[in-house]
Amino acid sequence: MFKLLNESSQYDVTISKSRNRVFIDKNGKEIIDFASGNYLGFDKRQEELLPSAIQAVKDYGLHTGRARLTGHYGLCLELEARLARFIQAEDALIVTNTFLGSIGIIPALLEENDLVIMDKAAHAIMFHGAQLARDKGAILKSYPHDDLDQLETLLKSHQHARHKLICLDGVYSITGNYVRLAEIQAIAHKYNAILFVDDAHGFGMLGNTDKSQNPYGDGSGIVNYLDLSYDNILYIAGTAKNMGCAMAFAGVSKKLKNTLLAFSKPLDYSQQPIPFAFGLLNAGLDLLAQEGDVLKIKIHRMVQELLAGLAQLGFETFCQNGFPIVSVKIPNTEMLTTFSKILYSDYGLFVTSCPYPTMPKGSECIRMTITAMNEPWQLKKIIQAFSDYKEEILL
Repeated sequence: MFKLLNESSQYDVTISKSRNRVFIDKNGKEIIDFASGNYLGFDKRQEELLPSAIQAVKDYGLHTGRARLTGHYGLCLELEARLARFIQAEDALIVTNTFLGSIGIIPALLEENDLVIMDKAAHAIMFHGAQLARDKGAILKSYPHDDLDQLETLLKSHQHARHKLICLDGVYSITGNYVRLAEIQAIAHKYNAILFVDDAHGFGMLGNTDKSQNPYGDGSGIVNYLDLSYDNILYIAGTAKNMGCAMAFAGVSKKLKNTLLAFSKPLDYSQQPIPFAFGLLNAGLDLLAQEGDVLKIKIHRMVQELLAGLAQLGFETFCQNGFPIVSVKIPNTEMLTTFSKILYSDYGLFVTSCPYPTMPKGSECIRMTITAMNEPWQLKKIIQAFSDYKEEILL
């Protein structure tokens, strides 16, 4: 695996300078970035976001200096209240990142003979949380991606478990496809199970569409995009993908918030996000409200242009809904690795190479993310590269 990734030239890339979605690597080569997860481009909006972040540092210092359970700044509670209002949850609980959220929340909710079920395509960080729960005596099961019949079979065969937790992605990171949350929520209700939904990609992009002029919504998350309730959903979202801020939070009830403060180990033993990050996220939420529609209309237009160009050439993608993750199937690991290297060296394109065993055999792909900082001419360069090597790839 390590050998394949290094041969692709698309891993362990050292960036010396960056200008929007074009950067200079350590060898002085100019590269167009289609491997970023910053869909809205807030990571390059320093002028708008920094003043709030700097003010937070002036008010509270450079570091929290303590675990959340010990104490917190008022700014933290204010931001949690704002996030709760935005996603329409009863309350919110800020954590340092989604990894610590998963390994802190999942085992905190489960004990011996409780049940945790994983969609096999769920993000690896949730598997780590589930493994910690298994170490406490919980039963860990998984089912093939999106196979709801198998999910129900597992729930039925373990229906006497006191607590049952199903772990899912809101938006799947390779395909960009959305979880069938309404159907799964109905199944979960039937067996008194809770859904743990990691919306690392969806928060900031997807959300309530009632008052939005763009097809993705207001950014308040996959639950609101699908017009569902939180009654059996524990929602967790990262803010790094869209808000330009390394942080995460969970949508919780007030009672669950107190439970997690008592039993979630990262909240007891690790540091909180720094005040600078609180300020960044506050400013990012302001910017999202001001410019979200305009940015997302641009993103959607570029995604449709790229999908149409690739389809015209005969390439197959996973994308079903226009989310700005476009993964092109190249079900041959040797060809995938070779073409990845060509994209970097000959076309100056930075993408994500997903060979086997990153992906199942037959589903290997080149993954590209489209952001508001990309430009149409950069998409044309992608289409040109795939056109030039069409015969070799599709052979």
